[in-house]
Amino acid sequence: MPCPHQGITKRIYLEGKALDLISLLIAQEIEIYQGQRSLMNLTDSTLDRIHYAKSILLQNISNPPTIAELAKQVKLNEYTLKSGFRRCFNTTIFRYLY
Repeated sequence: MPCPHQGITKRIYLEGKALDLISLLIAQEIEIYQGQRSLMNLTDSTLDRIHYAKSILLQNISNPPTIAELAKQVKLNEYTLKSGFRRCFNTTIFRYLY
């Protein structure tokens, strides 16, 4: 996505974006350090379903299903799908699509 600004405004805009990314990385590191990430054990069946969800997303990238629809398709509850996806692929479903 090209920067919509020029000159000093462009510099401030880009610095803001850089600070936003840095804040996300720091927050993630703090979360890991404090052990707040879900450490649930994922069964082979759950892992298979999460990978199946990823393939559904890839097949429907231009019009992806909602998380609720995706969870229903792979027969997982939304929490297990979201937390398992993040644990497996180190990103959220939304960020993966983005």
